[in-house]
Amino acid sequence: MGRCADYVLRDRKDVLNIFIHADMEFKKKHCMERQQFPEGNAQDMIRRRDKLRADHYRYYTDQKWGDSFNYHLCLDSSVFGIEKCVDIIENACKAMRPAS
Repeated sequence: MGRCADYVLRDRKDVLNIFIHADMEFKKKHCMERQQFPEGNAQDMIRRRDKLRADHYRYYTDQKWGDSFNYHLCLDSSVFGIEKCVDIIENACKAMRPAS
């Protein structure tokens, strides 16, 4: 769903809240592959985007963006890779208990 979904859907039992993060080198490489930002200022653009995300989250939830307490699952895509993160999320969804 996107940012703040963990907060908006916090009372639902049929939701898996996930936070995916990565180190800066992985983010830069990924953004360059997707041609999101020019190489020279990719790091600044990523930091600015992450700050906007954190500010947005804090404004609407009064909580800290990325705090593992707010999520069922936190993954580092720079460690696992994107495809493995997808596999982990799929397996986590299958393993969830049905809502009662």
